[in-house]
Order: sequence, then structure tokens, then C-alpha cells
Amino acid sequence: MLIPAAAPSRSPPGARRAALPPLVPVIVPLVVTATLLSLALARWWPAGATEQTGPTVRFTDVTAAAGIDFTYRHGRGLSPSTLGGAVVIFDYNGDRAPDVFLPNGAPWPWEDSAWQSPGTSALYQNNGDGTFTDVSAAAGLDLIFNGMGATAGDFDNDGWPDLFLTGVGGNRLLRNAGDGTFVDVTESAGVGGTANTWNIAASWIDFDHDGHLDLVVAPYARWPQEVGLAAAFTIARVGRSYGAPVGFFSAPPTVYRNRGDGRFALVRAASGLESNDPETGFPRAHPLAIAPVDANGDGRLDLLFSYQSSGNVLFLNQPDGTFTEWSAGSGLRREGLTAGLVATGSLPLAPVALADDGFPLLEAAGNLPAASGDLVDLTAKLGVAALDYDLNGHLELLTPHGAIEPDLAEPTVEPDYQRTPEVLWRRGDTWLPAATAAGEGLGRAAIARGTAVADLDGDGDLDVVMVQHGAPVRVLRNDQREGLPWLGVRLTATRSHPAAGGARIEVHTPRQVLIRTVAPAQGYMAQSDAIATFGLGLDSRVRRVVVRWPSGERQEQRNPTINQTLELTEP
Repeated sequence: MLIPAAAPSRSPPGARRAALPPLVPVIVPLVVTATLLSLALARWWPAGATEQTGPTVRFTDVTAAAGIDFTYRHGRGLSPSTLGGAVVIFDYNGDRAPDVFLPNGAPWPWEDSAWQSPGTSALYQNNGDGTFTDVSAAAGLDLIFNGMGATAGDFDNDGWPDLFLTGVGGNRLLRNAGDGTFVDVTESAGVGGTANTWNIAASWIDFDHDGHLDLVVAPYARWPQEVGLAAAFTIARVGRSYGAPVGFFSAPPTVYRNRGDGRFALVRAASGLESNDPETGFPRAHPLAIAPVDANGDGRLDLLFSYQSSGNVLFLNQPDGTFTEWSAGSGLRREGLTAGLVATGSLPLAPVALADDGFPLLEAAGNLPAASGDLVDLTAKLGVAALDYDLNGHLELLTPHGAIEPDLAEPTVEPDYQRTPEVLWRRGDTWLPAATAAGEGLGRAAIARGTAVADLDGDGDLDVVMVQHGAPVRVLRNDQREGLPWLGVRLTATRSHPAAGGARIEVHTPRQVLIRTVAPAQGYMAQSDAIATFGLGLDSRVRRVVVRWPSGERQEQRNPTINQTLELTEP
């Protein structure tokens, strides 16, 4: 582009002639070119828009068709515990189809076990089409055990995920033999706990960064060994509710370090996970759930604890393998791996997320208003599951609004535990209930406990397994109708633990950058599938997938095929 020569001056003789700045001939063409290019790119690749309307939820109850028939039982009638049951979704046999494990409870020691056939734990193998086969007996998982929670993780690095079960009076570690069976190695591994402990939550995490999964267990309560469980309830005058401090006492988390030879060492020195109640001076009472998160973007998994009668507490993982309790003045950082990118000029660059949504979603759940009246709403106690329901690139929260007693001493009226589950979507800083289609399966009231998500039928969107206390489990098929594209990502690390906990996945599309931290997807009594599923919204392609491994290695995969699960191994 040329600038026309200036016309002859008509100013009076002696007047100063106006002169063009010397950079104008250079700047003007650049501005015009940038503007035209900006308009063109904005038309071809418009920037992603903030979600303004929530999804219309459509789930279909396919429990019977899926072949899952399971009811969690723990004692007769309104027993001393209404906390269970749990669900773990994991691929136990390596066929890339998520399977479902359901621990069961058992009669209390003082109950006549003849009142019902003792329930057993159950393993349901996915047939690859969303239907399941009960393989509990063949796998050696038809256990009679007073179980509460469960978590899956490959503690011996043999490529097969193992199971750890928490319960009343001890724990169980079940090693996956890789041939479809599990072997009880609790005693040899040294993680059985004590007979006077009521354990509930547990999490696998490589907290010392040596490539082996360690184990953190949260005792719900303990009772004096010389008293016994039945007497402890009698002393506490509880009968049909939870143990009061008179009969039970709180205890700090139990931390086991993986020695790498199939055995664990009890960490007796301070791990940093001991958190005392400022009012009583004793360990915080009644922990309910543990969720591994990367809260400060440093690639190390931290631990978020929830407690029945107090707020959630975050423990930051330190370089030396210990934890530090975070407080508002401790300078929590939230930058992600792309925070250093700077966009200048007028080009409509895709918005870059500064952090993944995992930890902020759990934080938001802890601040949601309670919906359970006089009972404790488990939504604020990590009783949620995060999912991109309609694959539009925005994560929603699925909350069953499970309700438990607030540690009452002796209820005089049997509470109504039934609540109606919801999907909540985010508009700005507000969470709103999603609209529900007529006849959809999620909206029926439930006595919900563990709720996990996974793509059970292989169609890309996430389905739901919801366990009830004393009522049949529900399997809900996602029947959303948007038809949007997606990409699943499964990682295998070679320089740290193979599960790649703490790795950061960035999915770059023309409109946005989606970020997810690899961590066990745990909430209250639930562990969801390990695959990271990214809804792509209006983008029909992915430019590249960038992985920041825990070792610091950066890996990039360009132009992956969408509507499939991408499997990446650390180079």
C-alpha cells in the first residue's frame, strides 16, 4: 500500500509545513493487514463462547438391561451406620471397557446373621456394549466383609489395577493377579489396620514421588479395644445413629509408604496430614472422603479431605513427600502450564485456561447450599461427580444429594433419606439445576451414596452408576442428543508411577484449550473411570494434545483422530 504524495502547500509564505511521521508508511500497512486477517480468522475460527444455557438432561435407567443386580446392606433396619455403599469403576482385565466393583456391608457383630443371607461384594465385567456379567465368584471378590469404601490402584506396578477396601474392624488389600482373579494380600502387605478402627475413605497416591503408589486411609472413628464395638455403641447411647464421642474417639489418617516389594511401612513420623480441631484439640472427627487434586499447579497431587461436621481441608504435597495444611494466607497458586503465554495484537487467539476445572469444581461443591434439611447433604462433602454431560466443553456437577445423619445421638423419628439427584451447570459464578426431559431416569428420588461416571457403552458420553443405601444400585445411560465430538485420553508414564498422577493434559482446538490434571477421580464413596474425556463442543478437530508428564517431559501429539480414546505413553 502506497501513501499519496502530499499536495502543494497553500499556506501563507513562511508558515511551517505539516510533515508525516516517518513510521506511518510502515505502520499503516501492518494495521490494515492485521485487521483484515483478524476478520478472516474470526469468521473461520471464532473464539469460544461462555455457556449461557444449561443442558437438558436425559438419562435412561438401564439397570435391568445392563445386568447389574446389587443392593448395599449394612445391618438390619435403621442400623448404626447409614454411610455406605461405594462404587469403583475401573478396567480390571485390560480390555479397555470399564468394569464396576461394589463392596458390600454385613450384619453388625451383635445382630443375628440369620435374618438375611449375608451380602457379598460384587464385580461386574463389562461385555463391551454396556451390558455386564457378574464375575464376583470367579474373580474371588464375593467377599463377606463389613465394607465401607474402596479404591483402585496398581500398587505393585505390574500393569493390573488392584483394590483396597475399607471397613469396620479392618481393611482388605486385593492384588489383581492379571488372570481375572484377585488375591488377598492384606496380611503380607501390612495394611489391615487395627480391629478397633472404623475406616471409611482411602486414596492411592505416590506422595514421596518414587514411582510406587502409597496409601492414605482416613479412620471414621475408633473405640477402646477393651470395650468392643457393641459396647461402644451402648455406652454412647447411639443405638440407631453414629457413635458419639463418649463411645468413640477420632484419629488421624493412617499413612502407608510403599516399599516397592509388595509391603508397606507405616509412616509413624509426622506426615503433615494430622489436622486437629481448633476447638477440641483432638484430630478432626469423622472424615468422609479424600480426593487427590493438583491445587497449585506444581505437578504434585495434593489431598482434599472432607469431614462430616466441619469444612473441607486441603493438604499440599511438598517436594520431600510430606504435606502442609493450606490456609487462606499461605499463597495458593492456581496457574496452569500455559499461564506464561502472552497474546498481543488484534488476532482473535483462542482463550487459554489458566487451570483445569477439577479442583475449582470440588471447591464449588463445598460451597453449594445444602438441600437436605436437618440431615447432612453429601454434596458439600465431595458427594459429587464431575462430567461434561453433553460434550460441549463445559464441566457439570452431578450431585445425588445423598443425605446422612449429622451425628445424632439417638433419633426419635426415622429420618427420610430420599433426595432427588440433579445435574448442576455453571453460569459465571452461579450453579444452576439443569432442565430435565420428561421421563428421564435421574430425577427419581434415591437414598444415594457413591456415584461414579464412565462411558459404559462406548458411545463417548458419560453414564452413571449410583449406589443406594439399602436399595438397588442404579445404572443410568446418558442419552444426550447434541451429537458433539469428543476425545478421550489415557496416559501411561514410564518415569514415574504408570498411572501418571499429576500429569497435565492440554487439548488444543481452534476455539479453546481444555486442560485436565490426571488424578484418581474420587469423591464420597466413589471412584470414576480414569480416562480423561474432553467434550469438543463446536470444534470438529483437535490441533494438538500436549502432555506435561510428572517427570517434566513435554509430549505433543498433533491432529489426533476425534471420537476415540487416544493412548499416549511417556517417551
